[in-house]
Amino acid sequence: MRQFFIVVFAFVLSGCNSAKDIGGMYHMISDDPALQRITLEIDGTRVSGQGPCNRYFGSITYSDTGSNSIQVGPIASIKKACPHLSADQSYFQELQRVSMVKVVPGGLVLTTSDETKLVFKYR
Repeated sequence: MRQFFIVVFAFVLSGCNSAKDIGGMYHMISDDPALQRITLEIDGTRVSGQGPCNRYFGSITYSDTGSNSIQVGPIASIKKACPHLSADQSYFQELQRVSMVKVVPGGLVLTTSDETKLVFKYR
């Protein structure tokens, strides 16, 4: 009986790190004040949030292999002018280049194909 609980406990813990278990609201961690406004909400196959300037939305696709591979995009946003418009575009481009997600205590690390890391804390 004890072995059964150990196996179930290990299964539950391993499931917590699946890319498909990342739903929720996150806030970007950054020293740059313009980037500190960024939020990311993941709800099933949809992403949305606040960029440095504009609200955005798009899709997220999970790998069928059970790995932590994901693909984000395309991303669309409103087009309000603001002082951080270039930061908006840079963030949206990086978000669409994300290929991996890692669940960390209290948040997520999204990694692009060129190893750029976008770090978010759970909110």
